[in-house]
Amino acid sequence: DLLNFARTSPMMKEPSSINDLLEESLKLSGYLMGKHNIRIIRRFRQDLPQVNVDPSKICQVFLNIIINAAQAMGKSGVLTLTSGITKNICWVKVSDTGPGIDPRVKAKIFDTFFTTKGKNSGTGLGLAVSRIFVNQHGGTIEVVSKKRDGATFIINLPMTGSK
Repeated sequence: DLLNFARTSPMMKEPSSINDLLEESLKLSGYLMGKHNIRIIRRFRQDLPQVNVDPSKICQVFLNIIINAAQAMGKSGVLTLTSGITKNICWVKVSDTGPGIDPRVKAKIFDTFFTTKGKNSGTGLGLAVSRIFVNQHGGTIEVVSKKRDGATFIINLPMTGSK
């Protein structure tokens, strides 16, 4: 039902600051960041134009990735958030210093109900829904990772139609 809702819920796009949405996501995950002793590095492009997005959906994407990163890093680590623009694409990179993602797992992380967490810890919907939301915006989401070398999620959102 949640996946059907994610696919069919109406888009409420409005000009939004991607940096502000990243900050909002960090605020919402603040308790978890403190609990896991995560140091946060912000590398935001300050002159980033607003992007026409559904703020709640994009904030949810960022939050899902941030939470997964904190859980992957365990008791400590560094989370680096970077924003920028290349041609007509606004991009965000969320990098962690966790153990990285095994290539066999990496191939499945956006699959519905796939989780590496225990029975009582995850539903396997966070990244699947995130991909749906990014795709609804005409964007892409990918992950770059090597085992024992952290992970970087890259979200690309088109600037077309943005003000």
